[in-house]
Amino acid sequence: GTIEEKMGSTLSFEIAGNITSIRVEEGDRVSKGQLLATINPTTVKEAHRATLTTLKQAQDAYRRFLPLHQSGTISDMKWVEIESKLEQAKAAESIARQQLSHSTLTAPFAGVIAAKNVDLGTYVLPGQPVLKLANVAQVNAKVSVPEAEISHLHVGDKVKLTVAALSGAIFWGTISEKGIDANPISHTYDVKVGITNPQGRLLPGMVCNAQVQGSAATPSHITVPPQSVELDVDNSRFVWTVVNGKAHQQPVTTGDFEGDGIVILSGLKAGDQVIINGQ
Repeated sequence: GTIEEKMGSTLSFEIAGNITSIRVEEGDRVSKGQLLATINPTTVKEAHRATLTTLKQAQDAYRRFLPLHQSGTISDMKWVEIESKLEQAKAAESIARQQLSHSTLTAPFAGVIAAKNVDLGTYVLPGQPVLKLANVAQVNAKVSVPEAEISHLHVGDKVKLTVAALSGAIFWGTISEKGIDANPISHTYDVKVGITNPQGRLLPGMVCNAQVQGSAATPSHITVPPQSVELDVDNSRFVWTVVNGKAHQQPVTTGDFEGDGIVILSGLKAGDQVIINGQ
């Protein structure tokens, strides 16, 4: 099977500008609220300065005409106009100030930087992907299960996972989803196993071997090098085996990749001698 992120988010700026700092690299772990990148929002800064000027003018007019309004020197209509302009100026400045705050990019949750799409100085548009953040506190293992074994599995079953990339470290998970559509080529079903990963050791893309506890679906799989599996003219798969000292074309059904090999679901038995291409 393969480890996948359970939750991920593509991060982007809401305004355009040049990247002035990017403080993370792919694989970095970040905490919630951590500053990740900033841009130089030149246009937004100019717009904010303009709203500040308009607001100051509206405030000056309000202070200047307030005594006249209180003494009844100016009409009520004129005073309503002055008040309205002040409120509009306040609202415009608030919006511009909020836009200015969008010049920083922070982590919405704790996780790992899965992708970095920009470099220092890059000009980005609103909504353009800048970083991808993956939450690895909870991950999934996507496992391909042979059709003969899928009926033995149930949501909630405990699964033991061994990860070669972590020196054979063992993790425990629970089946959270059980697919119902078979792969037409491999005749396998996708099963998702939810795993708690508080230390963040499991990362998306890692390969694992899965074994369901207390289930009939725990066979000893036969694996062969992927290059030994070939396609026939009808797209069926086969390997070359040695039978009585001669090469024999043996049809096989393949499953998921495990480590450096591919699982053979049917067609081979323990002890069969497989010829690898180039040998």
